[in-house]
Amino acid sequence: MTAGHYLSKRPDTFEVVGEQLTKESMAIGIRNDDVELKDAIDKAIAEMQKDGTLTKISMKWFQKDITTKAE
Repeated sequence: MTAGHYLSKRPDTFEVVGEQLTKESMAIGIRNDDVELKDAIDKAIAEMQKDGTLTKISMKWFQKDITTKAE
């Protein structure tokens, strides 16, 4: 969604010229064996989803909620 951020900040410079080609999930890269870190990240994300923090962050940076699963 980096492009979405640039679009929101400089709509006079950039424009969408077609349909979205793919719908990709977001990811955080960690080592496969770092289960403790993965669990902590998963817990933090779940809490942020539940209390609306993820949506607030998304709206601030992208002016839309990109935190829902792509279909």
